This record gives sequence, structure tokens and C-alpha cells, in this order.
Amino acid sequence: GKLLTGTFFGLLIGITLASCKEQKAPESTSTEISEIAKADKTETALAIENYFPGPNLMKYIVLEDNGLALSEDQEKTFAKWREMNHPGIQEKLMQISQLETEMKSLSLAGADAEEILKKEAESEELRSAVANTKFLCHDLIRETLNPEQWETLVTGYETNFPFLERSKMKEVMQHVNPVPNYMKIIESDSEVLDLSPEQEAKFEAWRAEYHPQMMEMANQIIDLEREIYTGSLQREQKEDLLSRVVQMNQVRNEIVRTKTN
Repeated sequence: GKLLTGTFFGLLIGITLASCKEQKAPESTSTEISEIAKADKTETALAIENYFPGPNLMKYIVLEDNGLALSEDQEKTFAKWREMNHPGIQEKLMQISQLETEMKSLSLAGADAEEILKKEAESEELRSAVANTKFLCHDLIRETLNPEQWETLVTGYETNFPFLERSKMKEVMQHVNPVPNYMKIIESDSEVLDLSPEQEAKFEAWRAEYHPQMMEMANQIIDLEREIYTGSLQREQKEDLLSRVVQMNQVRNEIVRTKTN
């Protein structure tokens, strides 16, 4: 599952989301950036960081006192992008969250693995679409800022919004695996479940075989997320960043498949 297939990768790159540069919107005033920043502080929308591993550069753009000294034209460009794209991104995040809730419910109901994996495939498609839009946004920001502003943005973003390190394995597994971790419950509540020696032996055999694999796959996703975060700030090509998104989706799918089995 680590190698990319040409067909799958081609489909991802071919996602027909409009470029940041090409979208049109009504004229925005130069004060909209600060207004958006104030709105962001109170909105209850889902945090994109839980679904998109790259830097959310627009989050820094709208900060007050970000040191960028944006011109009025630059502010208008960024305000237009948010007006056209932010609602769509939030809608996709809500859909991903809903799919993960449905996957948990299906798992608890003893649904077929393929039924759960179908939901996971829908989630992967949405994650890829969000990533594609955000990478297009990164391109727009790089093209709109001058070199000095870009360096200020990178330095400020790394300082204010460093890569989110999830050091505890429980947090890592919750992040990469949307279905319940039944084996953890079995391990901690074996006496309450009144398991027979034969049952305990069977579960212990599963843990011995698959637990190291699960840890390796979970850490692989975290490593890929770190590479996307760093690569975005180092101006890597969108295609290279998207290839890592594909890899993450494949690993996440394998985790869900293994946990469901």
C-alpha cells in the first residue's frame, strides 16, 4: 500500500477545483481581512488542523500585527479567496466529521467491513479535495507576497503555529483511526468481560501480530504530516505535496481495515 498507482494519483491531481487566482467575487474592502480575523476568534467551525496537515497560511494572513504590511490590493486578493473558498472548506470538514461519526456507529453496530471502508473512501476524497484547495491557496499567497513578506510569513507561522506534535500514542491513534479501539477496551476491562483463557489467548495473539504494525502505520501518518507542513513552507511543488496526501489516505485506509478486521 506504500506505492502510488498512476491511476489513483492521476485522479487526485485531476481534481477540478478552481484555482485561487481564477475565481471571481464581488469587490471587497481593505478592512475585510481584519473583520474576518475577528470572526475567526468566535466561530465554532471545525479546526482545519485536524483534517489538513499542511500549514494554514491564511490563518496567519488574517492576524493583526502579523508584520506583513499588506497593501490594499493584497488584502483584497486574500479577502476574495476566503469569501470564495472558506465556506466550501468548512462544509467538507463537516462532511468528514459526519462520516467519521457514521463509521463509529457502523462499527458499534457490527456492520460489514466493506460498508465502513466505503465511508472511509468518501472521507479520503474529501480530505484530498481540502488539501488541493489549500495548496492552491499557498500558491496564491506566494505569488501575491513579495520575497520579504514571504520570509516574514514563514518565520512568523513557524513561531506562532508550529507543527502539532502528538506525542501520546492514544492521541495519535485517535487522530489517524476513526473507528473504536476495541482491543484497548478488552485489554483494560478483561475482568469485567469475564473472558475465558481461550479468548484471552486469541486476543493476545492478535495484539502480538498486529499492534506493532498499527504503531508503525500511525507513526508513518504523523511523519507524512510533518513532511507536508515543512514542504509547504519550503515551497515544494503542489504535486509532491499531494502525493504525500495520497500516501496518508492509503495508510489510513489500511489502519481502518486492520482495526475493523
